[in-house]
Formats: sequence, C-alpha cells, structure tokens
Amino acid sequence: MGEEISNKQVILNNYVKTSVKESDMSLRTSKILLKIPSGCDGAVLVKNLYLSIDPFILALMKNQELDLPSFTLDSGETVFVSAASGAVGQLVGQFAKIAGSAGSKEKSAFALMKVDLLKNKFGFDEAFNYKEEQDYNAALKRFYHCYKNVYTYLTLKNS
Repeated sequence: MGEEISNKQVILNNYVKTSVKESDMSLRTSKILLKIPSGCDGAVLVKNLYLSIDPFILALMKNQELDLPSFTLDSGETVFVSAASGAVGQLVGQFAKIAGSAGSKEKSAFALMKVDLLKNKFGFDEAFNYKEEQDYNAALKRFYHCYKNVYTYLTLKNS
C-alpha cells in the first residue's frame, strides 16, 4: 500500500501577454497516493522542493502561433520534406505520401544509411542525398516529377 500525501499544482489560467500576473496562475492542492507500481524494481519517488519560472518557461506560457499558412492535402498529393532524416521529417514521412532528402558532406556509409533509412524504415516513396546533387531543382524533378504539391521545411523564428 502507498502513502497518501498532499500535492500542490501551479495551474496556468491564462496565456501570458506581457509579464506574469498573479491572476495568470492558480495554486491547486489535491491528494495523491505515493505508490511504486509492482514490477518497477529500482524505481524511486522524487519530491520537488522548489518550483522556478525561468525565462525559458515564460516563452512556453505565451500563446504562440505558427507563422505559416495552413493547408489541406488532397488524396494523391505528394509532400517533399527537406532534412527528412531529422525527428520531424521522420514523423511527416509516416503520415503522407512522401519524398525526402537527407544530406551529409562526405560520400560515406552514413550518408547512404540516411537515404536507406528514409526509404526502407520510414516508408518514404523516394529519397536522395542532396549534397551529391549539382542541380537541386533537377534532382527534385528527377525523383519527384510532381514535387510542386507541398514543400515542407522547418524554420526557427526569433520572437
């Protein structure tokens, strides 16, 4: 059996517009049961002693929107993903009829592995190493004759 204890939660009531106000958050207290599930040998329970709202957390408390237009793909359209071997590119490849590129400066086994990974593990219809191409547009046309549908890329915007 576990021990029942008091648990405090800081709840975000409103997205922060400028600086944090007391009304943007509330404190909720509840009871929780401290019990390590069976089969979790070596597990430990951790107690937080302090809560800090660092500048990074403030950025997460704001209502931010993507600065990109939205769209809906029609059946049969192709999505091209630049940097497809990254985490987001791999996920996109699992949701759409997909074409992607990955790159490595060296003509190495690692570069070949990335392309192979996209095609054989993540289900991309086509993939190529863009670092080996002299003419990027020609490569797109060669591998993806209908690449004009959607071109996906990632940007980090300073706000």
